[in-house]
Amino acid sequence: MRLFIWLTLLLMLNVQVRASLAGVPTAQADDEQKTDVTVYPRLVLVPGTAAYYAPDLGLNYFYYDGSFWLYQADEWHRSGWYNGPWAKVSPSAIPLSLLQIPVAYYNQLPSYFSGGQAGAPPRWDMHWGPAWARYRGVWDRPGRGAVAVPAPRPEYQRPYTGARYPDVPQQLTLRAHYDSYRSHEPIADLPSAGPLSGSGRVPISGITNP
Repeated sequence: MRLFIWLTLLLMLNVQVRASLAGVPTAQADDEQKTDVTVYPRLVLVPGTAAYYAPDLGLNYFYYDGSFWLYQADEWHRSGWYNGPWAKVSPSAIPLSLLQIPVAYYNQLPSYFSGGQAGAPPRWDMHWGPAWARYRGVWDRPGRGAVAVPAPRPEYQRPYTGARYPDVPQQLTLRAHYDSYRSHEPIADLPSAGPLSGSGRVPISGITNP
């Protein structure tokens, strides 16, 4: 019996190695590929909102109030930089302006988006349930709790692609130097994703300027 188990494990390992050598992505690699934004994306303002979306990406990808937002696998993620690192945000803490973005501006439509109108937001209350709906109140009323003026696009991030994409300490320095925008949403900053509110201009050292 023990010999049979060992042989089974060795066979499974051999299949995985062959798939890797053949260039067949594993589930983990495929997931990483879906969330990998290799260049700074084109950001277009969603009409009537202060949020941007990325029409050229096959992702539910937005920019709002000084942060990038990604909705994938029923989870919202937030980052100070266009390609992460990403930090998960609870459904109870998602800004109302993001919840109000119409279905038409999502590039990947989950099955639970079906049945809704393209010009209306997803029915988050039906998906996340009565407890969430009671907590968020009248979440789908346009303009309620929203930031009225769109944040400037962080164009200073555009030159940083590929090997030049900064690690977290460099992101902190670059953002503090180039971005003076201050977030208006009552969500705590995420250190792992860079500061999400401007802290004044500081000198840059050890980083190639754009």
